[in-house]
Amino acid sequence: MKKLTLFLILTLFIYSFQSKDNTFQQITKLYEKGKISEAIERLKEHLQQTPTPEGYLLLAKLYKEIGALSLSKEAIKKAIEMDPSKSDYYSFLGSLYSFLGDWEQSLKYFEKSVQLNPQDFASWFNIGNLYLRFGKPEEAIRAFEKFLSIQEDDQFAYVNTALSLLFANREKEALEIIDKGIKKLNNSTFLKHALARILATAQDESLRNPEKAYTIAHEIATTEPSEEALLTVGLSLASLGDFQSAYKTISETIKVLESRNIRNDLLPYLYSLLDKFNNNEIEIAPWYKLKYLLPQHLLEYKLGD
Repeated sequence: MKKLTLFLILTLFIYSFQSKDNTFQQITKLYEKGKISEAIERLKEHLQQTPTPEGYLLLAKLYKEIGALSLSKEAIKKAIEMDPSKSDYYSFLGSLYSFLGDWEQSLKYFEKSVQLNPQDFASWFNIGNLYLRFGKPEEAIRAFEKFLSIQEDDQFAYVNTALSLLFANREKEALEIIDKGIKKLNNSTFLKHALARILATAQDESLRNPEKAYTIAHEIATTEPSEEALLTVGLSLASLGDFQSAYKTISETIKVLESRNIRNDLLPYLYSLLDKFNNNEIEIAPWYKLKYLLPQHLLEYKLGD
């Protein structure tokens, strides 16, 4: 996807500059041949003669492609200096700061992007994730709701909205937003996982429904078997009080992951579940263990673009 995006940008540059010279045709050919460093040098030469903010954006993206994040940051800041009105320059800089682990600066630039362009749904998604990271669920909820008002067919946004609501102790609303997403997205398996896990682990006993959770989990595990499905089944079985079966299911999940050497981040959580189930304890409101609870999705939206 990154290569396609850059190719489209380069094509646009060809049309923009074809009346002047063939610089961007040359850059395109170098890029297609995998000679990105040569493409960068050719672009730098061009920018010395004809500096443009669009050119510096392209340079920033090329630097990012080879992992030169500091140089990428310098280039995009030059683009902003030349034209501070473009929201995509700020969103790109926000993505760079995320890669660098500077979350506060990342949030600053994503928020600047939506200030300039309130329809920048990708930045709204990233803002929501960052507020979740900062432990500010109400702000995260507002950002994800803004995202969904623009882009209502994204399953990750429904899940992240629900997780934010759970952190804010608004379990009923979390179930409602997941249910809305399931209806909107034609019974998304991803969202059904979320529904089953919330029903199995809800803190509010009036909302906890282990029977329904198990029915959903068993259906998923039967039709689309995976380690995620096994985890959902295990949580549901424990909620039903069948700790022996829950323990067995989670043990199977661990064996699958260890044999395939994947999702090592999930293993500590699974082992903690074994301890709970061995002591006949169910998992209640485990949302503080956010990164373990659902398929990996708390990533920036389309940062590779």
